[in-house]
Order: sequence, then structure tokens, then C-alpha cells
Amino acid sequence: MLLTRKAQELDVVELTEDLPEYRLERGAQGTVVAAFDRPDEAYDLEFVDDSGQSTFAYAVKPNQITSGDEMAERMFANGLALLEERNVAEAEQRLRETIRLRPHYAAALHNLVVDQLGASRNWSGLIEAIRLVIRLNPDYHESGHSLAAYAKDNLANAYNNLGVESAEREDSVRALVLFDIALAVGPTNDIASRIRRNIVKACTSVGIRAHREGNPAQCLFFMERACEIESSDQARHNVGVALVHLALNLRETGQPQEACDALQWAIDSGLFDLQPETPRELTLLFQRLDQTIEGLQPSFIPAAPLQELDLKAAA
Repeated sequence: MLLTRKAQELDVVELTEDLPEYRLERGAQGTVVAAFDRPDEAYDLEFVDDSGQSTFAYAVKPNQITSGDEMAERMFANGLALLEERNVAEAEQRLRETIRLRPHYAAALHNLVVDQLGASRNWSGLIEAIRLVIRLNPDYHESGHSLAAYAKDNLANAYNNLGVESAEREDSVRALVLFDIALAVGPTNDIASRIRRNIVKACTSVGIRAHREGNPAQCLFFMERACEIESSDQARHNVGVALVHLALNLRETGQPQEACDALQWAIDSGLFDLQPETPRELTLLFQRLDQTIEGLQPSFIPAAPLQELDLKAAA
């Protein structure tokens, strides 16, 4: 393939002036079908109209066309300007045209929005922008690197960081929803592992709040979910404590058999040691429980601090 200063074969170019002899106007886009450097640099171009009819222009000079690189650069800048104006539909069309000409602009757009919106901690804006990147070119690969993988990781990171901000405002329920979405995006294992730890933290916080508000069943639900995500000694301890409080609540509300079941589950969790043989009679069982609680004073163990996740640029 002949490499020349302005364009090469199969490149899309744009006319910078009218070609009245071919009934072509400035701004018309055509494809280079032949490129010459002797006696002078020149191009044969094919233009296809909306009906599929082809028009050929011969020996077009380099100063009469704009190259694909120049076109892509101009369209990319125009697309970014339209995004600034919140004209998303037209911006997306212009950026799609840019990427059709030069696919690497998908990675350039991804890195630009990650850098700008990440630096300003505009997580909601970053989520919207990465969705746009994924719509424009989810299949772009360069040197063995997949843009979709970077975009997914950063989309998950943005949801996670938005969740951290919600948790810091003591809105643990919304934080938990955002962490769940971050995990559902399907990030790589390292990021998914850290998001799971944040889910454990959020579940533990919601569970403790439910306990303080006198809702032992809801407390148990969230402690069990934290344990499902990360079955650590800490998580199992919290499930046991939640079961004890549920048992006490059931006893106080006149449900002795259900209270006994909850207490047995707490014993099974390893929180209490009433061995060698647990009393079968309810009164004695709860007497032993009261004595154990008095000595142990069981309390919940808060989860580790929340983690914000760093964004990363595409290769």
C-alpha cells in the first residue's frame, strides 16, 4: 500500500473545496481508491450518495482534501464540545463518526473522562460518560488490551465510590444498593473483592442500625448477608449476636419455642459454649443464657473501613 503525506488507499477524506467538474461540493466525504506520488501527489476518490450511486473524482490534489486524521481530530473536538453543552444525542453521533474513522479515539475518550471526572470526584457524571464509551465501541482492543475491561472496572469503581460517599453521609441502605450494582457490573477479581468488603461493611452498618431501632429480624437478615459475602470470624460472631437478640425479643413477645430455636442457632454459630449438654427445659436454658450474656456482654463488631477504588486509564 502506498503511504503518502496526506492519505492512503481506503482512507476516508473530505473535500476542502468544490469540484464542480464532478458535481461535488466542499465537505463531501469520499474514499481513497488510488493514491499516486508521481508525477505529483494525487488521489482518485469515490463518493457514494444516499441512494448508493457512486461518483468518482480523479487526480484530486492533497490541498483539496482533509485527511482522516484531521477529520477525526475535528469531529472529536466537536463531540466533546457538544457534551459540554449537554447535547448528548448529537455528541454521541459525532463521536461515533470519529471512532468509525479512527477507532483509537474510543480509548482517548475513556481516558479523558476518567481523568477529568475522576479528579473532580463527579462519580455520577463519570458513570454516565463510561456508559457512553461502552455504547460507542465496546469491542476496541489495542496491543492485547480490551477497552471494555477497563471501562467495566472504572464503571464499577465509580459506583463503589458513589456508595462510599453515601455511607459517609450515613445512608448505608443506598450505599449497599450502589455496592451491589458495582459488583453486578462484573469487574476484575481484585476490584470485585474490595467491593465485597464494602458490601460487608454496609450490611454490618445497616444491621447494627436495625438492632438499635429494635428490629432484630432485620438485623439478623443483614448480618447473615454479610456472612454470606465474607464468612469470617467477625461476620459469624455478628450473626450469633443477632440471633441472641432475636431470641431475647421472641421470649419477651411470648414466643418461647421460636426463641429457643433462635438461641440454638446462636449456640451452633459458636458464639456461646453451653456444653457439655444444652438444657432442654426453656426456663433453665434462658437462665443459662442470661448468665452467659451477663458475663460476656455480647456486642457487634463493626466491619473494616470502607475503601474508595482508584480509576485506571486504558492502554
